[in-house]
Amino acid sequence: MKLEDVVSDVLGIPRGEVDDSLGPVRDSRWTSLKQMQLIIALEGRYATSFSRQEVRALKSVGAIREVLLGKGLAA
Repeated sequence: MKLEDVVSDVLGIPRGEVDDSLGPVRDSRWTSLKQMQLIIALEGRYATSFSRQEVRALKSVGAIREVLLGKGLAA
């Protein structure tokens, strides 16, 4: 499952709407609750955990991708 699939599943949106610019500023479906659910799903999918600093940086799909890549994980 790719990053886009995880985001699509958690936010309940079509995969085709998921791109690196997607984030809570651009899409009102990305709520604070969905943010937490997304973090939990990502930690499970990628078998990792995020620091508080990393969580604060997860403001878009592109930012999530950068954090995952920084951990050596293919996103």
